Amino acid sequence: MKKITPKTIVIVSLCLLILLGIFLKVVTPSTTSPSSVSSLQPTLEPSSSIEFSSLSAGKTTLDKVIEQFGQPISSTKSSETTTIYQFASTNPYLPYKVTINEQSRQTELIDRPLVEKPQENLIEKYTKEFNATPIKLYSQTSLSGIYLYVFLKQGFALEATENKGLGLSIKYFPPTDINTFIEKYAPEYSLSFDPNKFHD
Repeated sequence: MKKITPKTIVIVSLCLLILLGIFLKVVTPSTTSPSSVSSLQPTLEPSSSIEFSSLSAGKTTLDKVIEQFGQPISSTKSSETTTIYQFASTNPYLPYKVTINEQSRQTELIDRPLVEKPQENLIEKYTKEFNATPIKLYSQTSLSGIYLYVFLKQGFALEATENKGLGLSIKYFPPTDINTFIEKYAPEYSLSFDPNKFHD
């Protein structure tokens, strides 16, 4: 029979301690603090607006817009802090309209006419593409069956006919709530349809 040496006892003791440590780690509930747990969770990116021709409402500067579309053909002061710049499109009667915050020099709204009218139903297309149901807004054009379909999280609003979803224009804006959208970007629209109001 082999003699048990002190070295053997030390090695066996170390092995037992390692096994005990592994066992305790497996069976003992985690005591990680809530703050450290939340830091391990995936971070949800905030909603960002859909880009148009590499331009993003709320981010792109006026210089970048001019670089993309050329010099504006006109400009109109729309409030104390904003100016609407018009840029030529392929149709001289339907310019691009870009609202710029004069303090930050960044875009607040990009209004894009659909010069070449797509024949597909754009309401159905974007509802499926965004996997979201748009909010339907009304204006005087609704008397002719034209409405504004707003996708708030995507920062995207489509002006289109209701029956065939034929698109007329698209508004790109920083994602926001519906009341802010109406107040800042579509004051001529409302959440309800009042024919008498629009007839006046």
